[in-house]
Amino acid sequence: MFNNIGCKIKGLAKFICWVGIIISVLSGIAVILGGASGRSYGSDYYGERFASHSAGGAIIVGILIIVIGSILSWVSSFVLYGFGELVDNSRKVADRVSPKE
Repeated sequence: MFNNIGCKIKGLAKFICWVGIIISVLSGIAVILGGASGRSYGSDYYGERFASHSAGGAIIVGILIIVIGSILSWVSSFVLYGFGELVDNSRKVADRVSPKE
């Protein structure tokens, strides 16, 4: 369970990164589809109400969620992956310095 923990930490970092990217993409698509299907109502000069589609803002926000969320997920996994690499390399150094009895 606790053998080869450095590789397990690095694997966890990769998993968290991919899950974050997938959640960002799905959230962005949901925002885009929600904005495209929603209607907003406005009124003209005479007070008549009319339906207007304002999907442009939702598309931009959805794309920003996809791009920025994916980048943040990728960058935030650096710390955990780096820690796993540090644990992995320290185990290799410890094995070279003091051989197992």
